[in-house]
Amino acid sequence: MGLLEKVTEFLLKKNWVVILISFVVGLIVSIFIPSDFYNKLPFSNRDVSVIVAFSALIIAIFLVLSLLIYIFQKISNHSHKKTQAAKMNEHNKNKMQKAIDDFKCACDAMSDYDYNILMQLVESENQKPLVLRGYTNSNILHIDKWFYIIKTQEPLKIIPSSNKRTDVVSIPIPHTETVQQIKLKPEAYDFFKHIIATTGDLSHIPKKRFPVGEQADE
Repeated sequence: MGLLEKVTEFLLKKNWVVILISFVVGLIVSIFIPSDFYNKLPFSNRDVSVIVAFSALIIAIFLVLSLLIYIFQKISNHSHKKTQAAKMNEHNKNKMQKAIDDFKCACDAMSDYDYNILMQLVESENQKPLVLRGYTNSNILHIDKWFYIIKTQEPLKIIPSSNKRTDVVSIPIPHTETVQQIKLKPEAYDFFKHIIATTGDLSHIPKKRFPVGEQADE
């Protein structure tokens, strides 16, 4: 397909309405053009002058209309994008608010022990791991999307007893204890910090504060 055919197909398929309007407007405008105007054109034949002038008029009208349509579409698209962005922001805001309310409700049912684990990590800006030794009465440490946890076995410190009674059955004592180093994942830390910054607390109801574990250098 040649260039002329492609241009013709483009004009007729996508711009035939604009071409038709340009032709009608050109006919109307040509009525008001003085007849001696065509004699001033550099063509020996008056019919050629009329055809050339009329064609130029239609092309000029077509270009002006196309420019106006282009500007209108740009303004319309920009307005549509702003509207969609506003709707998306409102949707995200409502979604975040629901997530906060859901978490605070879950935190209401959380034990004070678990609550203090979260608060200590947030208050330390999650810079140092929280170290928990031995048995931990926690129901949240299994939540993988919240925590990084490193478990190790360390020697258990045993305090020697001065009681040397021989009538007491000896029970074997383990020589190691489980040590967990806990940090919040970045997404969880940012979310919990946002909740405290915007609402004042992680839960709706007051919780008892007490130290849990120990904060240690990495």
